[in-house]
Amino acid sequence: MAELADALDSGSSARKGVEVRLLLSALKFYSRKDVFPLPAGVRQCGPLEWDKNGTYRFYPEKEGSTKMRTKNAFGKSLPKYRKHRPSGNAVVTLNGQDNYLGPHGTRASKLLYDRLIAEWLANDRRPPGTVTVTVNELILGYWKFANGYYVKNGKKTDELAGVKIALQHLRVLWGKIPANEFGPKSLVAVRQKLIDNGNCRGYINQQIGRIKRCFRWGVAQEILDVTVYQALCAVDGLKKGKCKAREPDPVCRSAKRSSKRRWRI
Repeated sequence: MAELADALDSGSSARKGVEVRLLLSALKFYSRKDVFPLPAGVRQCGPLEWDKNGTYRFYPEKEGSTKMRTKNAFGKSLPKYRKHRPSGNAVVTLNGQDNYLGPHGTRASKLLYDRLIAEWLANDRRPPGTVTVTVNELILGYWKFANGYYVKNGKKTDELAGVKIALQHLRVLWGKIPANEFGPKSLVAVRQKLIDNGNCRGYINQQIGRIKRCFRWGVAQEILDVTVYQALCAVDGLKKGKCKAREPDPVCRSAKRSSKRRWRI
């Protein structure tokens, strides 16, 4: 220490040299594998090598316990299966709501816990039935389904092209709103758009039916409430002579006969 004090008093250059030597000795000390400064009562989960890349988790060490917190595949902690002391039942809290599972420690309560957690994770960490799906998201899901459904002999049918056009009209007008808010008036607006474009009555009824099937698929997948599809069913098809849509062009009898003969051949 006396030599260090004399060196500091000798001049600025000598003082800088001493500071550098102290810094180097400190780095050598802390670079040893058996020395790793940690807060009191905290241990490390991960290797001690300084040259290893990665993120290491640190958590308080509990007496008599070496288990880590329950985590899913993405490293996020899951709600705990715990005991409700006043009632003796098992309980798990999801989004601030307590779900009681029956007597604590029983196999039935643990199976119910697994089921609730699986549904909660599948629903993007929200209680089932609370996901807000937009019309665009509904259209995307139904389009993937239609690509596998409207297939015959390994080839896509003509119905798929009609579905695509119907979904395009739906997306342009109402794509960004929640699907649960799509009601009969919204469907009538799509129908009026088809009328203004000069489409015939039969074609418009077909397109509206395809849009209804899209929402029926959403109900079957438990994406939408059944009341949404039931409300859309209240919109009747256009009837001849009672709407502004034009009628289909008449087809002469000779054309019908030729088409029948062609299909017979």
